[in-house]
Amino acid sequence: MRFEFSRHHDGAAASSFDLGDLRLVLDSADVTSAGHRPSRSMMIYLAIVHLVDGLSEMAEGHSSRFRFVGPDSSFSLDFRRKNDVLTVTAGNAVVGAVPMSDVLAALLAGITTFLTDPDNVLAANESVVEDLESAVRRLRGVASSSR
Repeated sequence: MRFEFSRHHDGAAASSFDLGDLRLVLDSADVTSAGHRPSRSMMIYLAIVHLVDGLSEMAEGHSSRFRFVGPDSSFSLDFRRKNDVLTVTAGNAVVGAVPMSDVLAALLAGITTFLTDPDNVLAANESVVEDLESAVRRLRGVASSSR
């Protein structure tokens, strides 16, 4: 399983509300917000925070279902947890079923890859920085406790 995040940019510094895309690769399934007409791109930094919050709530046992809808987008994924297995659905198609710990590890790896690219680093005064940093800290804690 792999989560990939990308940001649309024209060489300008990263901004809290930049658009970007999410790609989820699981076994032979490949679901992405990129390349659709009309566009399904989303505000990528807010999307990461939303995705982390929803999946962390599931991992912590606060919910068994989470519908991710990309901010300012129609792209969505549905997550359902039964025991320790998360089933991912896009539209009416099941993408796959994966242990919760694998989902969290893949999400953390995808976010880390995205945020370590110098082009994607937000300035400290950007409005979403604190929420993003908090979400990543939460994900690290949840991921380490679910192993």
